[in-house]
Amino acid sequence: MNRSNGEKRRQILEAAVKVFARDGYAKATIKKISTEAEVKSPALIYWYFENKQALFQAVIREFNHSLAHTRHFEELVELPAEDVLYAIGFEFIDTWDSPEMSQLLRIILLEVVHDPEVFDELVGHNILPVVDVLMRYFQYQVECGNFRSCDVNVAIRLFFGTMVSYILSREIISKNYILPNPVDYMKTTIDIILRGVIPR
Repeated sequence: MNRSNGEKRRQILEAAVKVFARDGYAKATIKKISTEAEVKSPALIYWYFENKQALFQAVIREFNHSLAHTRHFEELVELPAEDVLYAIGFEFIDTWDSPEMSQLLRIILLEVVHDPEVFDELVGHNILPVVDVLMRYFQYQVECGNFRSCDVNVAIRLFFGTMVSYILSREIISKNYILPNPVDYMKTTIDIILRGVIPR
């Protein structure tokens, strides 16, 4: 895909985010998205995406940018655990900190009920690669004696579980729900998790 095609594809994806967030998945149409993207014809969108579902899945993959930018294990291996968890956790929370992404999250949660592939897209392309990297990082720390022997799978799920809980509380449950600021939340969460894995 040349630069011009890549820019056009990005233009369509950015328009799709706005339309999906504004109208919801069911009411979003290729025609509305083409109008928002200022492309000459709705048919052009089908050059890049097979159908609306494929476009929606591409939006999930492309715009959950923090997890798409998965760090490689080799880049993390010598970094302190606190820095690793803070960077990944904060990016995870920050991903959804915009009106459009917040609305998109609601749409994703609704669509998961009707289309399991939406969940597979979100988890498989955006979350599991990061989980895999963190599991390797934790296992390496255990082998080096920096962490005590533990079930790293449980430790990583605990970490991501607290991030998901924060996002759902902030974006879905209630805007009036009192939450600590994300920096304090991350620091406390990481402190609790590391106290559980660092040798006593």
